[in-house]
Amino acid sequence: MVEGNCAGRPANFFVDTGSSISIIAESFVRFIDKFDKVVTCNLKLKSFSGNNIKTFGQIKLPVMIAGKSFEHTFVVSEFHEAEVLIGMDLMFDQGININARDRLLYTNKGSSCFRSPPKPTERCLRVVCNETVIIP
Repeated sequence: MVEGNCAGRPANFFVDTGSSISIIAESFVRFIDKFDKVVTCNLKLKSFSGNNIKTFGQIKLPVMIAGKSFEHTFVVSEFHEAEVLIGMDLMFDQGININARDRLLYTNKGSSCFRSPPKPTERCLRVVCNETVIIP
């Protein structure tokens, strides 16, 4: 995860070299009050495990990361790990590279350090079971 800026707001960017496209969280698009700019698209997304991922369309937004400013078209989706997922499309288009040893994401304009993964937080979830389950 690296820090950057999307549509003039600070954002966390999840770097996923296994994703061919870049995704922006539907909740973030609503937070920055740009959901009315989302246009329909015919993309159907599947997760690594093969599950369908709900999409809302796509949106072109300004981005600043690793010292470089540009615009990119993102697929708007239910994504909860960060505000933005950087896929290989964005990395190829913008010449973004990764230096894994030094934990850097860099462009021809600068670099950003990868943050340490966040510690898991406690979450309260409602679960419905068909049988009795004992949780220690």
